[in-house]
Amino acid sequence: MNEEHGKYRRWKIFAVFAIIAMIVYGSYGYSYHGTAAETVLWATAFFFIYLAARIADYTITEWQHSTGWIQTFIVLLVIALAVSCGYLHSTQAQLAQTQTELTQAQKKIKDLQVSLSAREPVPSNLGKPKETSSSESSSPPKSKAVEEDIVANARTGIFHRSSCQYVSRMSPANMVSYSSRSDAIGDGYRPCKKCRP
Repeated sequence: MNEEHGKYRRWKIFAVFAIIAMIVYGSYGYSYHGTAAETVLWATAFFFIYLAARIADYTITEWQHSTGWIQTFIVLLVIALAVSCGYLHSTQAQLAQTQTELTQAQKKIKDLQVSLSAREPVPSNLGKPKETSSSESSSPPKSKAVEEDIVANARTGIFHRSSCQYVSRMSPANMVSYSSRSDAIGDGYRPCKKCRP
């Protein structure tokens, strides 16, 4: 009967230790999600809690006869529990700080995007062919291949190489030809990110 009473006492101690462990981990916002790693971690934790309950039961009944290594193990177990709780708390604090920094960075990026979109005015000469001066009109005509090397889209404000896939999709009414990249940039067009003229 005394041995059976000790068995039940061991399980009562185990239950108390397990409840304390779950309360401590729950107070830091931890919750069980059911992954395999968490299941192994909790099974290991409960195994050590069971060992601690056995040792506590043993020390309650046989404290006078217990050896020094058992007392040392109990002290080390308590220290390990305290260290793991402290580590969990610091990790939780770092996670909260990182989430705050991430939210602030996302807000800054959004503000920059809004300010950049507000600052990009549509050039007034988009869609108009480049005006030529009298000196340029008297110069000999350039070859057609050179003239069509750069093709700009008046609707989008982007210029492409004549071989770019987007040129074939352009409406002829929106096509503006340039002889050089600098001329297209001078008229307010941006280079295509695909063909990189």
